[in-house]
Amino acid sequence: MLTPKFQINQDDVSVTIVVHAPYTKVSEVDIFIEETCFAFHAKPYYLRLELPGNIVEAGSSCKYEVDEGAYTVHVCKQEKGEHFENLDLLTTLLAQKKTPQTKPLIEVVEEDVDSEHEASLTEEHICSTTFGYGFANQKHGIISKLQEDLCDIVYIRNPDDTSLEDRKSLKQAAEDLKFDSDYYLADLYEDDYIQHIIKFIPEWKQSPEEQLEFTDEEKEQLQKLPNKEYLISENEQKLILNGLFDILFAYAYNVRVTEGEGCVESAWNIRTISHTLSWCCTSSCLKETVVSCLRRSLCYPQYRNWKLGCKVVQDVIRILKKGRRYVLHCLLHIWKIFQTADGSPCYILNDLYITDYCVWLQKLKTCDELMKRLSKEAKDIKVLKENLNLELELIEEAAELVLADEKQEEESNSEVDELTNQMGSVSVNS
Repeated sequence: MLTPKFQINQDDVSVTIVVHAPYTKVSEVDIFIEETCFAFHAKPYYLRLELPGNIVEAGSSCKYEVDEGAYTVHVCKQEKGEHFENLDLLTTLLAQKKTPQTKPLIEVVEEDVDSEHEASLTEEHICSTTFGYGFANQKHGIISKLQEDLCDIVYIRNPDDTSLEDRKSLKQAAEDLKFDSDYYLADLYEDDYIQHIIKFIPEWKQSPEEQLEFTDEEKEQLQKLPNKEYLISENEQKLILNGLFDILFAYAYNVRVTEGEGCVESAWNIRTISHTLSWCCTSSCLKETVVSCLRRSLCYPQYRNWKLGCKVVQDVIRILKKGRRYVLHCLLHIWKIFQTADGSPCYILNDLYITDYCVWLQKLKTCDELMKRLSKEAKDIKVLKENLNLELELIEEAAELVLADEKQEEESNSEVDELTNQMGSVSVNS
C-alpha cells in the first residue's frame, strides 16, 4: 500500500485533513475515526494517523475534489476549543513502528536466560559503545559492507574494527598532517573575501522569531521519514547533542561561504568539516566538539580563517536558540543536499545519521528547551587558539617578525634610495 501525501490543519472545533489520492473510486473509500486514530483507505493508498487529541465521527464530513484528486476530510474534535500540539511535525503522526530502533543502556533480562544469549547481548552492547557509529552509536557492521562505495565519504577506513578512541586519535593525526601554515597565513592576511562572507547575513538572522512554517517540500520530506521510537540513555543523549552541534557547524559554514546559494561542493563541505560524518567520531563534551569544528575548518575547506570559524560557532548558537523547528529545517536541507549529491553516495550518511536526527527531534517532548540549553552552553564556552593545538599563535608571531623585518628592510632601502637621489642632485648642480 502507498502512503498518500496529506496536509493537516485545525481550528477550534475540527481538524481538516486533505488526502491526495488521485485516480481512486469514491465508492471504495473507507474512513475510520476513533479516539485519536484517523485512517483513510482507497486502493492503492492507506493512511493512518495518531493525533494528539481525541476526535469523533459525529459531525465529520468528506468532500472529493476531482481536479485535485484530493479528499478533504473535516473531523470534529471531542473537546471543542482544544488545541492539538505539533500537528506540523508530520512524521510523529504517521503509523508507528512497533519496535524501538535503539536499545536502552541497561536491559532487564530474565534470570534463567542462557549464557549464550547473555554473551550475545554483552557483545552487542560493547559494539555500540566501543565500535558503534551512526545515530547514538547504535549501528555496526554496515560500513564494512559498503567500504568501496564510501572510501571518499567516510575517512576512517574500518570503523567496524576501530574503537571510538582510536578514531579520535587517527582523526587528529590526519588534521595535523593536513594543516598548512602557509594556507592559514594567506587567509589571515589576504582576507578581503573572507571579511565579506563574515559580514553576510544568513537566513537564520533574517527570519522572524515566530514559529517557522515548513514548506510544501519539507512537509513531503517529513511524511517520507519513518516514525520510530528511541530509547536513549542520558549519556547517549549528550553524544547526540554534541554530534548535532558538529553537523550544524558544518552546515552553517557551507551556508555562509556560499552566501546561502549552495554549490556543487556543498555536500563535500558538510561531510568533511563534520567529524561526526567523516570520521564516525563522538565528543564527550561540547567544548571538545567546538574545538574539533574549529580545527577542521582550518584544515580542509577553501576558506581557513579563525574569525570565520568563530562566526560560524555564533551561527550555530543562533540556530539552536531558534528551537526545534528551525533545527529540523536545517537538517532537512542537509538531507536533501546528501540525497541529491551528484556522483557521490552521500545518501548513506542520511541513513546513518541525518534521518534519525530528523525523527528524534520531532519525538522529543521538551526539544525547544533542550535546544536552547545547548545554545546557552555553547555561548558560555570560551575557546582560544591555543586549544586547537595547531601552534597558531607561534605561526602568527613568526609571520609578524618576518613582516616587521621586511618592513624595516623596505624602509632602509627607501632611505638609501632617497640619499642616493639627493647625492645625484648635488652632483648635477655642481
